[in-house]
Amino acid sequence: METLTAVALQFSVVEGDVEANVRKVNFLGNSLKSPDPKVVVLPEMWAYGFDYQKLSEAASNASYVLDWMTGWSNAWNAVVVGSIAQTSEKGIVNRAYVIDPKFGIVGSYDKVHLFSPHGEHLYFARGSSVLVAQTSMCRIGVVICYDIRFPEICRPTALQGAEILCIPALWPQLRVSHWRVLLRARAIENQLFVVGCNGCGKIGNMTYPGASAIIDPWGEALSEGDNQEQVVMASVNLKTIGEVRSKIPCFTDRVDSVI
Repeated sequence: METLTAVALQFSVVEGDVEANVRKVNFLGNSLKSPDPKVVVLPEMWAYGFDYQKLSEAASNASYVLDWMTGWSNAWNAVVVGSIAQTSEKGIVNRAYVIDPKFGIVGSYDKVHLFSPHGEHLYFARGSSVLVAQTSMCRIGVVICYDIRFPEICRPTALQGAEILCIPALWPQLRVSHWRVLLRARAIENQLFVVGCNGCGKIGNMTYPGASAIIDPWGEALSEGDNQEQVVMASVNLKTIGEVRSKIPCFTDRVDSVI
């Protein structure tokens, strides 16, 4: 598939209230009624937020949230990417799922870099591997929020064939300038499309700026949100990846290791 629509559903996550957040996704999704193939990214921990007091409850409801995401994916002909709290053998993880409208769950990624200033490392177990998922539309890599500060975890997704790097996030207003730069940097250095979906508004004691964006392999913003709840979307032509890589052959010229 050469052309599809990339979408970030940007909203203010209601902490501890999965039904309220489901309603928000449904409301924003009403603008996606066209049958065109699409990749839709939700904010980080979109169903419950980072309410640590309800983290066990959120993890115990993971199957319900996953069933809902699978049904939504099928109804809207959309590959859906969103992170939720999930119980694993290591403990509770912040896990992003890639759900395909034809094949259901095609991959999952556990957040590797946990943001210690906000105590994530005290409540979550960290992941240990990257993900590139083959969907019916394209190959998708996933990292989560803080991960984008670590280019070494993003590069393997490109080396393994990702065409779109999806980034669910709850990135605070205080560092929004970093968010904008890092999204572009990850697109430029890996020569692929980036879809960053951030939360917005006041959530708990934090303020989130939105600024969700769809970035092309040149580092140009095809679409960018403001600080309100909204749908951020753009048409993506996957042929652009090959065109960029032929003009600036980073992957051909790349030296694997330098001492």
